[in-house]
Amino acid sequence: MIFYVLSNQITALFLSMNLLTTLTFESEITGFYHGLGDKELFAKFANNQRTLVLQAKREGIASNLLVVTRGGKFLFHYSVDEKNPHEFVEVKQGAINHGMKFLKSYPSFDLWEGSTSYMIINKEKEDIEVNGIKVKGREFFSKGTPIILNGVRLTH
Repeated sequence: MIFYVLSNQITALFLSMNLLTTLTFESEITGFYHGLGDKELFAKFANNQRTLVLQAKREGIASNLLVVTRGGKFLFHYSVDEKNPHEFVEVKQGAINHGMKFLKSYPSFDLWEGSTSYMIINKEKEDIEVNGIKVKGREFFSKGTPIILNGVRLTH
């Protein structure tokens, strides 16, 4: 799975207590910081410091994770999801695309896809909350990452 992460967006990441999650970056990781201690989260470098290996050590944990690489910084919000955790994730720098194709219609929004970003068009009269961002008309999001509408995970 590839996450094309747009600058200044927080990416949802779902971990497991039974499986390892790997985040592999295009450049070397120079540091990572998270809000929990070693008793809650296993974290270790691999692959010449291009991969961060993660595993939840207990249920119900949730926090932020900042990963700094030679190529940029990436911010994640992680939590435990034993039914559908992320396992092998390649993290790449995303960019807003303008050549989009229609992907799927949901009751509240339409999802459009570019090569490294999604575009969401709100179909409601009121704002909707997608990945923690209020969407009035249209908004761009990181491609490959989960789409969460009003707290409900819709994709990945």
